[in-house]
Amino acid sequence: MTDDNAPIPTHGKHRGIGLHAGQSAERLAIVRRDIDAAHALTELEELVEFADDVGRAPESRLWAKAKAIATLDDRIERRAPRARATDLSRERIKASAVGADKLRCQSPTHFASIYDRRGPPGGDRRVPREVPLPPRAHNRIPPADR
Repeated sequence: MTDDNAPIPTHGKHRGIGLHAGQSAERLAIVRRDIDAAHALTELEELVEFADDVGRAPESRLWAKAKAIATLDDRIERRAPRARATDLSRERIKASAVGADKLRCQSPTHFASIYDRRGPPGGDRRVPREVPLPPRAHNRIPPADR
């Protein structure tokens, strides 16, 4: 039996961010590039947009999400003006990249979470895996949630 909240195993780090294990050297180069891009962002709205972008590496999306929450918390603590968009609450930001760090939530066919939106037909930005993950009972959506 597997822990439902088990994190995706990591192998190495870039800028202090764990790199998900089992990726090719080519894929890890893309992940590192995406982490660098997220690291360069400073505006709350940009960070949330990045965290929502299913075309980006999950590790970088999680970093952007964490940075966005910290940015929002800092604004609140300093009593600075809130985000321009009224829907950028802590709860809204936490909904970004949901499941991207959980083993049971990995998409078996894409570098994404099973909860990531696919987009309109022909507009799927999720990146396909070179080799699909093997079937596992713990990364399937329960029938009641389909």
